[in-house]
Amino acid sequence: MSDGVALYNFFRSLPTDLTIYNAGATYSAAVIAYLGAKKRKTSASAAFMLHRTAITFQSAKSAQLEALADATTIDDVRTEKIIRDNCRLTEEQWLMLDRRDLYFSGVDAVTTGISHEVAEFSPPPGAQLFFV
Repeated sequence: MSDGVALYNFFRSLPTDLTIYNAGATYSAAVIAYLGAKKRKTSASAAFMLHRTAITFQSAKSAQLEALADATTIDDVRTEKIIRDNCRLTEEQWLMLDRRDLYFSGVDAVTTGISHEVAEFSPPPGAQLFFV
């Protein structure tokens, strides 16, 4: 999730009106990054997925587990704030997010504020494009 937060902050600080399209699937930390764009568009057939921070801890010692738990809590607090600042999830959706992944269609993403509008990828002629 940390990379998603870093991209979110980068996108928000750009001096231009960045437009990001979801033309297929935007999952996990990519949704957090997506929320940083000033203009967010999605295909009607696209999908989004949000979840709480997840980590792996194979062969970790107890002190490492504590550090991982701390880092996970920090990431959850940061990403929840970003989601709350940019989206309109229902209380039921917040409760579900604590238990499982949450999926949204492109249309549902507009309803919740993840995306601003349903629009197929169609940059103006001559526009500079970047694929991430």
